Amino acid sequence: MEKTDLLSPYAAAIAACVDLDAIRRAGLKVLWDPMHGAAGSLLATILGEGHPTRVTTIRADVNPSFGGVHPEPIPEHLGATVARLGSESFDLALASDGDGDRLGVLAPDGTFVTPHRILALLAESLAGRGRIGGGIAKTFSTSLLVDRVAARLGVPLHVTPIGFKWIAEKMLSGEVGIGGEESGGLGVSFFLPERDGVLSALLVLEAVAHSGLSFATLLARQEREYGALAYGRRDVRLPMPVLRAFVDGLLAAPPSLRAGARVTSVETLDGVKLLLGGRGWLLHRLSGTEPILRVYAEHEDPEMVKGLLAETGEVLEAVQASMRT
Repeated sequence: MEKTDLLSPYAAAIAACVDLDAIRRAGLKVLWDPMHGAAGSLLATILGEGHPTRVTTIRADVNPSFGGVHPEPIPEHLGATVARLGSESFDLALASDGDGDRLGVLAPDGTFVTPHRILALLAESLAGRGRIGGGIAKTFSTSLLVDRVAARLGVPLHVTPIGFKWIAEKMLSGEVGIGGEESGGLGVSFFLPERDGVLSALLVLEAVAHSGLSFATLLARQEREYGALAYGRRDVRLPMPVLRAFVDGLLAAPPSLRAGARVTSVETLDGVKLLLGGRGWLLHRLSGTEPILRVYAEHEDPEMVKGLLAETGEVLEAVQASMRT
């Protein structure tokens, strides 16, 4: 049996994509959580020791059961990361999923920073330093924040169906310099047209290092310049005939109001999205593999997001009740 070292050339290729010197000099205190997955201690290995920036790694041991936690870097699975942030001071926390292709980010106080905000932050940082050209790609369920960043940068915005393969196509065609999705995967044109959680983590650290600001300050500036947007998602499991009847009804007769907000237009690129002016939207998308309707909502008013999701649930219940009679 022949044994080959694939990790070293991979780590070297990723390291070549970022300004390691700037990251190392920045003096950042970073918490890294690979969630017992493939990324392991790679972030700390690439950055090395003996520099002002220090990486503390948790949950790096290989564990086939991932410690009993689903290895997805979203708030409900990052309890260990939040707990460590509560017991020790860090500038930010970065987490990757089981196969190491997605990134989750936490602010110093343990607040989850959505992938939408990370995509916007990296697009602005990389474009501002001339590291990427072309447009920005986002999937249909990704934030209006990315639209606002693209408009300020004066670059095209490409909206794709949900799934990173559509963004990869845009990268291969040379149309976009960066693209990302709601689930935490993003890619850049100067690497492979694919998601990579470790590279994404390094790019976040590079953006912070080059800004000369703290991560918390960067987030505050982003909100001040582009406005705050609340985001929510709910997966509704009901019999498929009920879900199809609901979606067919939306297509046949879109509502004029949702949760008191006026529906200004409808888009059907991948599901049915009700646009609520420039302030928000509500997307309904059937799963292709199981009887689930994925409902996404975004709005400048956090209470509106709750209302949009709740009202959708009520309408679905009404559809189900009508089909029983």
